Amino acid sequence: MMLFFFFSFFLDRSPHRVCVCVCVCDEQSGRGVVGVKKWTRCNSDREKREREAETMRWGSRRAGFALVGGGALGGAVLWYAICRKTAGNTSPQQLSAEEFNALQNKALLTEALGTSHLPWNQSLRWKRGSNRHDGRDFSLTLYRLLGCPHCAKVEWVLRYYSVPFALVDVDTLSGAGIPDPRYRLVPQIRLEPIDDNSTNKMPDSTGAYVVDSQRIISAISIPLGFAEQLQDPRVLETRRWIADRFQAVSFVATNFTWSNAFASYPYVTPPRYHNIVFRVVGASALCILSRYKILPRLAAKGTDSTVGISVKDPAAWLEGELATFTARLQSQHSSQRFHGGKEPDIADLEMYAVTRVVEAHPNLRHVLHQGAFGEWNTAMHAEVQKRKQLKA
Repeated sequence: MMLFFFFSFFLDRSPHRVCVCVCVCDEQSGRGVVGVKKWTRCNSDREKREREAETMRWGSRRAGFALVGGGALGGAVLWYAICRKTAGNTSPQQLSAEEFNALQNKALLTEALGTSHLPWNQSLRWKRGSNRHDGRDFSLTLYRLLGCPHCAKVEWVLRYYSVPFALVDVDTLSGAGIPDPRYRLVPQIRLEPIDDNSTNKMPDSTGAYVVDSQRIISAISIPLGFAEQLQDPRVLETRRWIADRFQAVSFVATNFTWSNAFASYPYVTPPRYHNIVFRVVGASALCILSRYKILPRLAAKGTDSTVGISVKDPAAWLEGELATFTARLQSQHSSQRFHGGKEPDIADLEMYAVTRVVEAHPNLRHVLHQGAFGEWNTAMHAEVQKRKQLKA
């Protein structure tokens, strides 16, 4: 069942009156509830007539705005539904992450994830073309969706460890850019032998994929040397809190109000969808998603947290959740800068990755630069920049 919500709230130019109008329409049944109005008593018949005339003028304008806005939103939903239906009639059966990963060439993946060649071993870059016996070099391609926290985790791990990779941004609406229609979720990585790049073979015959962020990080942890961290109970607990709690909190906080959703929209969509029509409709979709899907799911999880759910003040809510993370930094040694101690661990990298959407938000980025979390954020930024300079 699809519900369309249209809200109209504004103060009349007269200081004596407030009008609130809400329409909720069921797409399937066509039933709806329209109109909730509150009026103050008029002081005179003349004033009443003047206000009624003014109401008619403003009412026609409101109706026009509602019609345009509703038509845009309804048209976008209808277009999306048609695209989905068409895609569903032509696309092959969808596979789970486990099923898709199981189809990959195991021998090729084992070779690609070896530590003695590119893209993992940067010290061997200059030896390419020489007679060495440490296996073929591989290229790595990351398929991501802008604003996706799971994609951000994989991307920032690769960036931190200076792994060279190509980046493909999947289209937010059409899904264009997905390499295999049997699995349409992101992130995905593709490892391809560099020697085979110039052949005419199909991509599936010359490369292998790993999908699902947890499986990707687990796979690349071996050549990048942080596999032991994935078994550390403290690291596991923090990573679970980030995935189960903070990702949902940050999405709701940045999109619960329409104005915040409007501000965050450009960061989570490609530039070709940044015109005003897409932005208004997209912000409305983000706001509805945060209110009626993500927030109820977060509340139902009942994730253990010392911070309650406070949508009325998203900045204060984020500050409380960030304090939960910084408290974990002090759980082992009071002087450590990172969750990993003197150097960042995988929990630090994932937290840094999922807070980049908050960093890009003009109304909420200030919470990342205050107090203990601000110190951690500054230290992480310096560490990332240091790694980037070493790569150069």
